[in-house]
Amino acid sequence: MAEIDIGPGLPAGLDGMRHILLKLTASDANRAAAIRKAAEQRAAEWNILFPGEFPDAAPLPVIAATCSERRLHAESEQIFRVITAVGQAVTAAAQAEPLTLVLRRTAALDLPTLRAVPHLVERAALCGAPLRLVLAELDPDGPDANADGAELSAAGPAGGPDAALDGFGDAAQERSAIRRLYLTALIDRLGAPVEPGEPAPAASTPAAPAVRPPSREREALDALRAAASPEAAVAAAIALMRAAFFTTHHDIGVLAAHRLLAEADRHPVLNTRAVQLLLEEWDLGDDPGSVGVDASAVTSADALRSLAHRYLGMVHVFVLDYRTGATHLRRAAGLGPAVVRARAQLLLALLLIKRVRRVQEGFAAADAGLTALAGDTTPAAVVEAAWLHNVKALGHVQLRDGSAAMTEERIAVRLIGKLTSTDATHLKVNLISNISVLKEYARQPEAAVRAWRRFSRRSTEWGDTFFKHHAYREAGLLVAAGDVEQARPLLAESRRLAELAHDDFYGAHMALERGTLLLTAEPDHAARAFADAEDHAIALGDPYLRALAVVGSAAAAGEIGDAPRQEAAALLEASTSYPEQSARLAAALAEGTDDELRAFLPAPRTKLNRPFATVRLAFPERA
Repeated sequence: MAEIDIGPGLPAGLDGMRHILLKLTASDANRAAAIRKAAEQRAAEWNILFPGEFPDAAPLPVIAATCSERRLHAESEQIFRVITAVGQAVTAAAQAEPLTLVLRRTAALDLPTLRAVPHLVERAALCGAPLRLVLAELDPDGPDANADGAELSAAGPAGGPDAALDGFGDAAQERSAIRRLYLTALIDRLGAPVEPGEPAPAASTPAAPAVRPPSREREALDALRAAASPEAAVAAAIALMRAAFFTTHHDIGVLAAHRLLAEADRHPVLNTRAVQLLLEEWDLGDDPGSVGVDASAVTSADALRSLAHRYLGMVHVFVLDYRTGATHLRRAAGLGPAVVRARAQLLLALLLIKRVRRVQEGFAAADAGLTALAGDTTPAAVVEAAWLHNVKALGHVQLRDGSAAMTEERIAVRLIGKLTSTDATHLKVNLISNISVLKEYARQPEAAVRAWRRFSRRSTEWGDTFFKHHAYREAGLLVAAGDVEQARPLLAESRRLAELAHDDFYGAHMALERGTLLLTAEPDHAARAFADAEDHAIALGDPYLRALAVVGSAAAAGEIGDAPRQEAAALLEASTSYPEQSARLAAALAEGTDDELRAFLPAPRTKLNRPFATVRLAFPERA
């Protein structure tokens, strides 16, 4: 039995996974060897968990995408890949030596580790690993769920690092709400398969772990706790917000944002240049275009307040609490210089248009941002204006007004045509891509292909990850235009790039779709594609995708008989990631015709992005 206790104090993002791996590695030589072998196969992900472990591995940010503030997109391919790498290592350890894994203080685990728990259960069931998982102290309302937030409080003269929150009531409430969402969703997702553990007697509960593995988030946590000046506290809070964004450890980001608000309130006159210099010393890492939390945000106390509220708004949107998110974004939009206010208006407009479908209110928010920027020709202002026109285009798409949407996109293109900053380049990619999408929505697939190819001529400096998505989209457009022959080599190239990056997730989806595409005309080639899809699904630990591959292979052989139906049905019993799809497919396997089952096989689309369902917890929408 391996008993994991993260100990008192705030965990950094991914810390729970780190402690599990360290404990298992130390517990048994066979397990250690199995984990090392799994680590070597996933070196890029391992370097996120244990920086520098594999110095020659490609950086994960080059391979996989993060979540995105600009698009209010909570999915992180990077964290998905880290979680699945941990799942591979833990199940390998269990196969080396049967394993009972007891997680103590489960309710206090970092949020990414909570998301990893159902993946461990699902993967173990799929591969028959002798893994028994016991979760102790899981109660969403228990003392462990929200313990130790005081570590980020600003300790007064009578306090210390463990002093009370000292007026951080909103921070505690917001963190509590987010953790409750995660814990409730975890319990709902797992249902019966996981065994609840009894709380350990206080005397036997292990103390804080002797080793706290280094990470950007841990470094920022420690720096914020030890900050000796307002400027040091502000810099550490911003660094922590950014690190928590990239690990998706959102409740710690919330505490850091509230600390930033408190410092701005207590010290309305800050040495902003000192804060900027301190931030420049941090290795903030990752994609600079994904989130606007950096030294450029430090210009005044009001700019810091706007940044904090914008961040809080983003986090609440990520957990589908739209009402609270909108409240914070409106506060952010009323603070700071014009560019800062405009960025908050952009996110508010995006929330209103994309998520809650109140398009006219979204237009009003975007127009308010454009009004704030009127007459400002600095590059930063021009980029913000272009983003606002881009989100207005999305609103016109919602209203099915393609002509107005195209007008907004062209305005945005003209605004940033000669700019070369990271943010401007990121937007150019979006804009030229969106012009192709508008042609597609207008049911002009040939024109969409031509627009996309013009885009490709501007994209020669992008890496393999970009071209994986790029080739896939062009192939999908060609299929929509009826040109399967030109599409086939592009689909093959996209899949080759996925395999080059050890990308079993998109590899499985593309192999399934290629099998469906070839099923009627070339069943032998389709059978090979479905076999590839099954290999990817096994490596990924995804029973639902494997069940689809089994159905596809049987269809390619000519008949979906009793044996493949039973095999696929058994796989679906292990699936928790796709509950609705699994239920429908299981019903069709029991009573449906072969044609009804073939209808479940996915055809190629025009965008590769898919939700990372195996590590996604479902939250209720609150508009």
